[in-house]
Amino acid sequence: MNSYDSFLSGIKDLDSCAAFDVSPVSDRSVYVVSSKLKLRFKIIALDSSNFDESLDITKTLDLLILLHKPSTVENDFNFHESYLYRAIHIHCLPAVVHVLDATCSQDSKKLINLKRILRSKLGDDKMQCVEKTQDYLQLFHTIGSCKRQKSHFKDNRSVISPDKVELVGDSLTFTGYIRQKALDPNQLIHVVGFGDYQIKLIEVLPDILKPQDSLHEAHVLHTLEPDLMKQDSLDQENETDPMECEQTWPTAEELAAEAERLNTKRVIKKLPPGTSEYQGAWIPQDSDDDSEDQDESQSDADSLMKELSNEEESISESASEQNMLDEQEFEKREDSEMTNDGDYDKAYCQNREQKTLDKLREARLEEMFPDEIDTPIDVPARIRFARYRGLKSFKTSPWDPQENLPPEYSRIFQFQNFQLTKRRVTKEIPCPGAETGQYVRVYLSNVPEAAINKILEQTMPPILIGLLKYERKMTVMNLLIKRVQGEELNNPIKSKEELVFYVGFRKFKARPLFSNHGLFSKFKYERFFRDDASMVATIYAPITFPPAPVLVFKENYKGDRRLVASGSVLDLNPNRLIIKRIKLSGHPFKIHSKTAVLRFMFFNKEDVLYFKPVELSSKHNRRGHISEPLGTHGHMKCTFDRKIRSDDCIFMNLYKRVFPKWTYSPLYQYQMD
Repeated sequence: MNSYDSFLSGIKDLDSCAAFDVSPVSDRSVYVVSSKLKLRFKIIALDSSNFDESLDITKTLDLLILLHKPSTVENDFNFHESYLYRAIHIHCLPAVVHVLDATCSQDSKKLINLKRILRSKLGDDKMQCVEKTQDYLQLFHTIGSCKRQKSHFKDNRSVISPDKVELVGDSLTFTGYIRQKALDPNQLIHVVGFGDYQIKLIEVLPDILKPQDSLHEAHVLHTLEPDLMKQDSLDQENETDPMECEQTWPTAEELAAEAERLNTKRVIKKLPPGTSEYQGAWIPQDSDDDSEDQDESQSDADSLMKELSNEEESISESASEQNMLDEQEFEKREDSEMTNDGDYDKAYCQNREQKTLDKLREARLEEMFPDEIDTPIDVPARIRFARYRGLKSFKTSPWDPQENLPPEYSRIFQFQNFQLTKRRVTKEIPCPGAETGQYVRVYLSNVPEAAINKILEQTMPPILIGLLKYERKMTVMNLLIKRVQGEELNNPIKSKEELVFYVGFRKFKARPLFSNHGLFSKFKYERFFRDDASMVATIYAPITFPPAPVLVFKENYKGDRRLVASGSVLDLNPNRLIIKRIKLSGHPFKIHSKTAVLRFMFFNKEDVLYFKPVELSSKHNRRGHISEPLGTHGHMKCTFDRKIRSDDCIFMNLYKRVFPKWTYSPLYQYQMD
């Protein structure tokens, strides 16, 4: 890939050969047509310094040719360690052919030694050596007979690698061959790195690679226009109406009860002398009113404490964001001041080091004591953990997936039968449409001016992908991913931490929720991305039907991205139950046979009575329940199925369902207004 200039010049020399017809497209691409092999190729030179462009183009390739210079082979360069090659290999590696570019080599003995060294590194991979024009003929014979790697994600969609991009009137046009699947004018087009657009017009042109057709005689054979009634919409979210809530008309019994209440005679209270009627309304009448007022005051206190806690969380989040911005500015300033090794300490950022240390400690504690938290002393546990519930069995206890859904769920789309819809959409035949192999000019409508200017500036036109039906709509996407081998595992990744996702041809930022992968109806929420197992990341994102490859990057303050995980799309299921578990711990104070007195799990009598129905367990597999509270400081008498040990630790498991946050942010190559 580093010596593609000499490689392309060698291919252009094939034009003198009768068996090949060479048609240059640009400085980095060329068409090669072989009448003898009955094949035609488009050779695209990748720029290894441009990571995103090379990765996007490689996703559409049938074959990848890796060029090796003699100098790199002599210096014992290992191409497997290349960052771009690793990403391509993990994400979408097609069939590979290795080529040793020996056009400038004169020593035959040295060349034989280089071939031996390269073959020892490649193993069973195909390897060709190019020294003269005749070797290019042999190379294309090898390429023509090479077995292609199947890619269901690419084969199910229309792919266009444009030869040129032009601005015709107010429409941006892309000209190129349709590959993989026919293109329907009613479907949407995804311009990689620039978003989704509707097709305005498709013009079918003569095949420029046939001898009877000339580039100057490229008249339009026929045109295809979309049907406005059938064309896919650019709407991404579901329209919601805040007034469209559950509003029921009162029943006859409720209306009768209300009328009876209004017709009830007014009760006259005995008021102290000098007390007005307004003041008398605040004086309770009997003990029943006292209990109701206490309940109301308690509920008001609970709501007040929740509001205060929400305010504190928002204040802490804003403060942490401000600290992050200050830290980034400090790091940028220090990096600019660091000029040599002697100024290394000047770039030391104490805030960043402290945050990394805190995250490492938190990850270590989570690994040693999973899901264990301390019960707060200043806040009652029944208020702090009001949203949690106890379960008899995490695997078998029922949980309604439609219960207490967040407002974001009204904005997404959901399939009643996802597998059936997937089969129907992927096997749908566009009719009428532009067929595979036709040379077309595609007109896109409503492309932003900033995107047009950026596209026209690029040396390589962006790839066009035909989206399947519904692939513009937002939903809850579950990605099955695993940490990349060789990645720095001492840098933990927390749930809700911002990451960069490459899902198929889309690129976006999101803050995922991590959960385990299993075959049950409920899945345990994980606070950290584990290094030793595959995990499921749940995010809000546009629909992408599986199978689709996934790459996960972590971005630093400079904008540099580091590959941390890879995987594929698991499913599109908003009903996936991600359950967060917490474990309240208590310690035996007194033990008598199967009965024990526990402390430090709660700190008041009311909390003990509130959580009394929840089952207890211990680290030595004992099961028990709370019998009664002892005193007013949270001590409680508990009964177990077997005698517990003095060094045992008693846990109470509480659960609640968690949902991802709407943090989807697409990554475009132009600045949006």
